[in-house]
Amino acid sequence: QTLVCCGNGLSRSPVIDAAALALMHREPPEGWLKRVVALNPSDVSPGFWDEVVALLADPNEGGSGAF
Repeated sequence: QTLVCCGNGLSRSPVIDAAALALMHREPPEGWLKRVVALNPSDVSPGFWDEVVALLADPNEGGSGAF
């Protein structure tokens, strides 16, 4: 198990959790974000989410290129 947390756990934590799960399971991150936010209160920043998804998708930016 891994604990991911930030100040309030409403925006950054769910985004990082979803991204990590998407990488581990080689699945689109959007589905994982839906699962993560369904479990707890959240307030995901659309801008931060878009940045993380772009990083996952672009191997030139350090992402996996898996999506």
